[in-house]
Amino acid sequence: MSETGIDNSKPTTSRRPTLVAAAGALVAMALVLGLSTLFANHGSTSATTALALAPAVIGKPAPEFVLKNLQPGQPPVKLSERGAKPAVVNFFASWCPPCRKELPLLASASRAEKGKVAFIGVDVNDSASPARVLVRDSGIAYPVGVDPRASLANGTFDLLGLPDTAFVAANGKLIGLVKGPLTADLLDRWIKELISAPARTSR
Repeated sequence: MSETGIDNSKPTTSRRPTLVAAAGALVAMALVLGLSTLFANHGSTSATTALALAPAVIGKPAPEFVLKNLQPGQPPVKLSERGAKPAVVNFFASWCPPCRKELPLLASASRAEKGKVAFIGVDVNDSASPARVLVRDSGIAYPVGVDPRASLANGTFDLLGLPDTAFVAANGKLIGLVKGPLTADLLDRWIKELISAPARTSR
């Protein structure tokens, strides 16, 4: 024991577990921050986005969103614009190869289900020019909004990759979320599920 009352006989290695735990916590925090900015580091647009803060939950009302339209001079893209129809909300980007393959399927389905199911596109963390070219070449005629910082995709809908598709019933509830590319058969099954889902919210 020294004159200062500190026991210097304890081995200095006794502090290692604390240091290891602290280092582990820092690594975990870095991973979380890295995932949260997964989309943000890819690119950006100057578009502004207005979003609901509530997270999307299966079986609960889908969060309303208002996005700047990808096409200049067109009105904002809103989930509420679907009216009383069920909706297919597809998240994509021009830099995503599976998205480029999937979009023509959605374009075809939107034409086949016109008047029965609303389709909405959400262009995530993309550049406007290539996104517009992709939308045109894919035959997309439904409204497409832009999500420049992936706030809607990565935040509200908890998506960590593209493409992804949300399915909203006529009663406004989120009934499904497909994370990954759709096939024609899978899309057809989900559309049938949307059409058969309740049209009014139960109380």
